[in-house]
Amino acid sequence: MVEKIKYLLLFFINLFPILSFSQPNNINGLSLWLKADYGVTYDSNYRVSEWNDASGNGYIFSQSNVNQQPLYMTSIDSMNHKPAIKFDNNTLKCYQGMYIGTIFILANYDYNTFQNYDGLFTIIEYSETNAIFAVGTRGGTAFWPLNGFVGNNFYVNNNKTFDFAPLKIPKICYGFINSGIPTYWSNAMIGQDRSVSDRFWHGNIYEVIIYDRILSFTEIEKVKNYLKEKYAMDF
Repeated sequence: MVEKIKYLLLFFINLFPILSFSQPNNINGLSLWLKADYGVTYDSNYRVSEWNDASGNGYIFSQSNVNQQPLYMTSIDSMNHKPAIKFDNNTLKCYQGMYIGTIFILANYDYNTFQNYDGLFTIIEYSETNAIFAVGTRGGTAFWPLNGFVGNNFYVNNNKTFDFAPLKIPKICYGFINSGIPTYWSNAMIGQDRSVSDRFWHGNIYEVIIYDRILSFTEIEKVKNYLKEKYAMDF
């Protein structure tokens, strides 16, 4: 019995670092990794002009129009004093193509309900086909459910749901593509729904992590645990 307990303890001791400390770039297929504590270019007024990819693939999300640049927040107390990028009628765009299989975004929203069909992550040009990952439903607390891109494979923290309530609390939104085959986007934008006016995200975005394949359950848990530990999330 003592030997059995010893082996179990060794198993959990060895398992804990893997689940808790795995970085996104230790998982194969990392396509894009935006994190607010890396590669952010901002001016003396904290207006963000570029958010550079940490995956090594060279993606850049940028905004040259100073009136549409989001705001760099140096430290959010409730998120383990980590930085964030605050969007409020702002957007960052990338015109470099990418394959998307699994996507994670850590974000929150400033109001109790979505003010419009507010875009968290979509393509730049308006399209009805496989063009959005997450867009809020006006007047509600759930993301738009008719999403052909991920279908019902959409999760908020540990729950398979489109409901983001309460919106003001940061959460991990993640999903994998409905078709089972990685989808190619020729461009992407953060903070607005497909360039439609007045469909802006209002809230902080901390990280965007994309893989070019569908991750396994274990791999998904590793990414979630990385985010949970880094930002001291307790869900």
